[in-house]
Amino acid sequence: MRKLFGFLCVFAALLAGCKDEYDDSEIRGDLAALEQRVQTLETLCSQMNTNISSLQTLVNTLQQGDYVTNVSPVTQEGETVGYTISFLKSAPITIYNGEDGKDGEKGEQGEKGEQGEKGEQGEQGLQGEKGKDGYTPAIGVRQDTDGAYYWTLDGEWLLDNEGNKVKASGSDAGEGEQGEPGAPGKDGVTPQLKIENDYWYVSYDNGASWTQLGKATGDSGESIFEEVTQDENNIYFVLASGETITLPKRIGLTLSFSESNGILCLPGKSVAITYKATGGNGKITVECLGENGWKTSLSGEANGEITVIAPDPITEGKVLVFATDETGQSAIKALTFTEGTLALVTDAYEVEAEGGTVNVQVTTNMDYEVYIPEDARDWLSQVTTKAAVIRSEVLHFSVAENLSENSRYANVELRSNKGETLRTFTIVQTAPPLKDFIVFEDQEVKQACVEHFDLNGDGELSKIEAAQVTNEQLEGLFTTSKTIKFFNEFRYFTGITDFGKIFRKMAYLTSIELPQGITTIGNGAFYDCRKLTSISVPDGVTVIGDSAFYNCYCLASIQIPSGVTTIGCSAFRECESLTSIQIPDEVTVIKEFAIAYCSSLNSISIPDELIAIEDYAFVGCSNLTSIHIPNGVTIIGHSAFRGCSSLTSIDIPDGITEIEEYTFYLCSSLTSISLPEGLTKIGKNAFAQCYSLTSIDIPDGITKIEECTFLQCSSLTSISLPKGVTEIGESAFSGCSSMTSIYCLTTKVPMCYEDPGFRYSATLYVPKGKKVAYKSMFYWNQFITIIEIDV
Repeated sequence: MRKLFGFLCVFAALLAGCKDEYDDSEIRGDLAALEQRVQTLETLCSQMNTNISSLQTLVNTLQQGDYVTNVSPVTQEGETVGYTISFLKSAPITIYNGEDGKDGEKGEQGEKGEQGEKGEQGEQGLQGEKGKDGYTPAIGVRQDTDGAYYWTLDGEWLLDNEGNKVKASGSDAGEGEQGEPGAPGKDGVTPQLKIENDYWYVSYDNGASWTQLGKATGDSGESIFEEVTQDENNIYFVLASGETITLPKRIGLTLSFSESNGILCLPGKSVAITYKATGGNGKITVECLGENGWKTSLSGEANGEITVIAPDPITEGKVLVFATDETGQSAIKALTFTEGTLALVTDAYEVEAEGGTVNVQVTTNMDYEVYIPEDARDWLSQVTTKAAVIRSEVLHFSVAENLSENSRYANVELRSNKGETLRTFTIVQTAPPLKDFIVFEDQEVKQACVEHFDLNGDGELSKIEAAQVTNEQLEGLFTTSKTIKFFNEFRYFTGITDFGKIFRKMAYLTSIELPQGITTIGNGAFYDCRKLTSISVPDGVTVIGDSAFYNCYCLASIQIPSGVTTIGCSAFRECESLTSIQIPDEVTVIKEFAIAYCSSLNSISIPDELIAIEDYAFVGCSNLTSIHIPNGVTIIGHSAFRGCSSLTSIDIPDGITEIEEYTFYLCSSLTSISLPEGLTKIGKNAFAQCYSLTSIDIPDGITKIEECTFLQCSSLTSISLPKGVTEIGESAFSGCSSMTSIYCLTTKVPMCYEDPGFRYSATLYVPKGKKVAYKSMFYWNQFITIIEIDV
């Protein structure tokens, strides 16, 4: 191309010398345009070779796990024409943008007509026709099925002289023979482009040989890179061929702390500092190191907590914290500490029995938490707050009146943010002075008791006077009260050994303490006490009567002591908040409705000595998931577990011979049940609406399937009727929509007086030789498929 340009320049000079008056401005303009086109082609070729080399570097960095550290635009005349990309491990590269190649322009008509052949190039203006279209080779890479990247030319694989694809990066693994190591693989090749005599040439052997491609023009060609974009974590290089190369950015690594300078601490005590490592690439490892006796431990990885223990005495020192990511990038931070102050004027305080306020003076420059023991929180509480500055402050504690007969104390702790005890002081409350009269919490209770039981007329009720009160005197005194909430002073009425309806329907009673010596909690004792939340039954009680806690909706817990032998009918009926209950070993019978409709009850402990579960004992306990029935039980009553919709499985003891009507009715979560071999009767609706029941083995002792026994057991797929079954009641299997097979093993066809609800699409299996007999009987003849089997 340059040779042609030189020739034209000489030719133009000769023309100028031969004819001074000749106007050569047009030729000079063409020459200038040609020079510009040559420069454009050279620039394009240079940029494309740069882009090819850069593309190979991108593939290398991708396969080597490199990171991009910076992207800088390359500008020309105020416009971005490319980018310089810097890497963590590799040398920087530059890539250039480009435009699509344009068609060659039509050659201009030459002045002389001697030449009739087509001009070589439309750009020269010689006597030619329309020039050929411009062409720019499209170099790219594409990942093959082996995971490696190979060069492409105009969208097709670039092949070497042997027809092999040319690798863009890495090396081909050589293969050895008979287990020997393979020969070294071939390095990736960088294609090179050049323009010579107006044509593109490509070399893939480092310039040793060149292959001619299409004709070149001076217009910009299509760039290897269509666009370069980025987000917070990655750089995306979109190639003109459609491939995208994604490289991760190297993200800066930083460490931050809840506090780092002048952290306050006490000698020999610990302090916790939370930390967070952000940014970085891959897994972040955090380590810490103390010096001059400062001990450290760390929990967590990128985020966590550092525990620092100060030396005693405190020495100058610091704690260094290091964070490192997978690229080797690191961050370091030093934590510094200052000795704190936390001093008390005294470590013991005393308060009178009447209660009041305790003021604890503290001199400190530290944050701390006040910890009051759990067993003292009902009478001791803090009523002040603190500020985290150097200060002398007073902590105020409220102390309730001591209504007990003994002194009491609490060891209050000042704790660090790590929960470590920094200082301790004691608050002691003295016992109340010896006195005979009772201090009532509820004044309405006091008024009623003084009015009826004050024997000496002093306006107070003494413990001696309370101990003389009988059950008969108390009956009716508080019943149906809608205002009394507390009667813990009932513990002083020690003359009462059994009582009945003393507190019946006290709708607002929340707390009561029973006297020692009580042996019987009689019928209806706390019936309809809907606000009662808990109660402790004293040792020595042997009987909890009928309806004793019936309708105690808020009763969440109750301790029944060993020694109780009787729990009456409906004793805990509709205690809807009761979640668990333990039946003492001495109880042998759970009576009718004893624990019925306890909808929150999820567990119950039943003694091994139990022999009977009467009618409706657990009816409506919809949250009960499991129950163990001891082997000694011989009676399970009518509807005993009716409506226990969360019960999933149950084993019936061997001593049970009859399952009464509705026993497991509406146990909708019951999936399996084990029936004893000695069972002779299953009552009506016994398993009706057990929707989850999938299988059941009916013992051989059963001779009749009662009506509605398995009504709507929609998950039951098959059932085997014992050989002794002679009768099947109405709707016994109605609604068993999943039933696919029924095995009736009796040689004498059972009677079906009403429709038993058989699913007629199910297969009926009968003893060999009995198909005709079954086909001749009403209801049985409605089975479409009857198969004889050996019995």
